[in-house]
Amino acid sequence: MLDTSAAVAVLRGLGDAPGKFGRSESVLLAAPVLAELLYGADRSARPEENEELVLDLARTMEFIACDEAVCRRYAALKASLARAGRPIPDNDLWVAACCLAAGATLVTRDAHFQHVPDLVCEEW
Repeated sequence: MLDTSAAVAVLRGLGDAPGKFGRSESVLLAAPVLAELLYGADRSARPEENEELVLDLARTMEFIACDEAVCRRYAALKASLARAGRPIPDNDLWVAACCLAAGATLVTRDAHFQHVPDLVCEEW
């Protein structure tokens, strides 16, 4: 599953992200990541063009919605991280919850995901 930072790396052709993405059999896209990408496109200098790039990328991935299982994971994670004094941004909590519910590895460039219990991360 790509988080927003990894998806942006794929879209911008940064590092080895596009190559690894192209070699992946199945890549998941969480609803909060799509929302953040569309928000970024909307705020860009070329919103229509960038929105189309985001949607083209999204069409190549399996979409993961925030269902009850994800919501339960989110609540448990937020409470656990708050107790540990290691909160992370809410959208990233949603991404982590989606990833854990799907049993996937999270591809990210954000170090704070390392504080999420049981979340397996990979950097592209």
